[in-house]
Amino acid sequence: MPSTRRRAGSLCGTLSDTSTIGVGSVADIGTSSEGVSMGRYQRTKGANWERQIVNDLRDYGFDAQRCAPLQTDGLPWPDVLADPLWIECKVGKRPPIIKGMDQAMEHCPIGRIPTVVHKQDRQQPLVTLRWADFLDLLKEWRERAE
Repeated sequence: MPSTRRRAGSLCGTLSDTSTIGVGSVADIGTSSEGVSMGRYQRTKGANWERQIVNDLRDYGFDAQRCAPLQTDGLPWPDVLADPLWIECKVGKRPPIIKGMDQAMEHCPIGRIPTVVHKQDRQQPLVTLRWADFLDLLKEWRERAE
């Protein structure tokens, strides 16, 4: 069976692991954070969504980084890190927003804002965050405007 080499870059920290996976093998079936089996299409769709979020944030001047390479170490990492945001990205027919927010709040360190950027298929992207965090952002925005 042919194999492809995949290098996990140091996007969200220092990681330089090179691994080989078989194309069309059992390694191509992943598991989502909800424990549901995912195929290659769903993983690719999710990864592309994460990359779009990173690129959009960078276009607005944020130092955004995709943390997928670090999620294999067993430690809690967000999908995207853009200081001060701890971002979980969800995309699909019915993206699991509440589960994404629970995941972000469970692992988010103090000083960061747990956030879910979600997009239902063929719809506009939306952002979910805690009400208190939203009010803090509004307060900061108003203070800068004065």
